[in-house]
Amino acid sequence: MEYSQVHTNVKTIYRAMMKKKHKRPAAKIRKAPFVAIFIFLVLGAIGISFGEPSRVLEQATQICLSCIGIG
Repeated sequence: MEYSQVHTNVKTIYRAMMKKKHKRPAAKIRKAPFVAIFIFLVLGAIGISFGEPSRVLEQATQICLSCIGIG
């Protein structure tokens, strides 16, 4: 074999290896976490619009006062 034939074969093998090395499978984006977060945000917004945080705080205060023995 001559030098040019060996050089051509090495180039061909190197190119084939580099093509395999750089090909990566596309990252698959999972949709379920985004759907769950969206649902939780919607439910949280609905709860806030109905005034649930103040009601929860009110009940927590009553429970704490009854635990202490005041209420």
